[in-house]
Amino acid sequence: MAGRFRGTIVLDRVSLIRHVALCAAALTAYFARQELRVGNSVLWIVALAAVLNLQVALFSGRPRLGTIARRLSPLLGLGGWLGLMHLTGGVRSPFIAGLWLEIILSALTTSLPGIALVTAATVAGLWTEQGILGTEGLLLPLALQTGFLLATGGVTAFLAQRSRQSQNELADRLAALQQRLGALEKELDQSRALGALGQGVARLAHGYKNTVHSLRGFAKLIETRLAESKESHKLTEGLRTAIDRLEEMAHTTLGPPGASGEGALRSHGTATVSTVEEVAREMAAAFPLIKWSLALGPNPPAVSVPLPVIREIVTIVVRNAAEAVSGEGEVAIETVPTGRTLEIRVRDSGPGVPESSRERIFEPGFTTKPDGHGLGLYLARRLLESSGGLLRLETATGGATLFSIQLPVPGTWSER
Repeated sequence: MAGRFRGTIVLDRVSLIRHVALCAAALTAYFARQELRVGNSVLWIVALAAVLNLQVALFSGRPRLGTIARRLSPLLGLGGWLGLMHLTGGVRSPFIAGLWLEIILSALTTSLPGIALVTAATVAGLWTEQGILGTEGLLLPLALQTGFLLATGGVTAFLAQRSRQSQNELADRLAALQQRLGALEKELDQSRALGALGQGVARLAHGYKNTVHSLRGFAKLIETRLAESKESHKLTEGLRTAIDRLEEMAHTTLGPPGASGEGALRSHGTATVSTVEEVAREMAAAFPLIKWSLALGPNPPAVSVPLPVIREIVTIVVRNAAEAVSGEGEVAIETVPTGRTLEIRVRDSGPGVPESSRERIFEPGFTTKPDGHGLGLYLARRLLESSGGLLRLETATGGATLFSIQLPVPGTWSER
């Protein structure tokens, strides 16, 4: 729309230039009518020039009529210049420069074929007009003027082509800059959303840290009162593990980078699978009505993602799947080595993600849950991408949702 508006302004300005030039030439011929041996008939050229601007002004607001008016404008202008030349000596008229002007103006409003058409029309008009007046003794001037017109058309077309190439390059650069600006604005919005949560997250982590100390004390009291049995030991061990993870999360949030051991180069494949199994057991306890299925392939490769990061990512994605089925559907987890990655696929039997939300599902603050905050999947993707991995949303058979967690494998199969 903006490009069309600018194009309309250029066309109107060209019509104005044509109008002013014709008026000025006709009035000059009128005031020099004795020297040029012309009468008052040149004033008709002024009237024609007024028609040029009038027809553009009247029809510029109407798309179809405006287009027709602007296409007729060069033809009317050419007719005006030929009429003025006819009254003032034909090929010897000083106003033949108006034909050159029409060729130059065509470069502002038409394409290369348009410039060629205007050039051909000026040459044809010149010869037709002079043929009416008579060509005796004027073949050489006609040939010279034809050469000048053709040369003007060629130079105009060349310069117009160069100009349009430059404009296209500038337009491409502008589009690229606008695309980058849009990406930066999106990142800025995300940073603002996360920054607004920063203080609250720090306070929450600090509260976790204080709560962990209290939980450890209660765990010791419970342990001394429970009977010595395998079941009791299993319960207290699970409680202690959960407390350790809370403490690790608090240290990761409040401490310096790498405080949780995320600087490790790789995680053993067996440890990765064990982590997935642990997360699945914990989610099964939290969502007992869900039908869980595990298909963890043998001989998993080592991956270049630390175990704490793997645990956090898998927990986020699996919990998201459990909540998507409202705690009563099916969730399947499988691991598939693909050569370059160890892929963890989490598929649920829920309704799937609406098409309108698929592009935004990983944006911070975006959620389809009434009580959600829209940070889990965003953080999971950012954590995985920082380690060279990839988290993708796919559509499973039947319209269900499939999340693909791709953990990068260092080296090649032969190196392992």
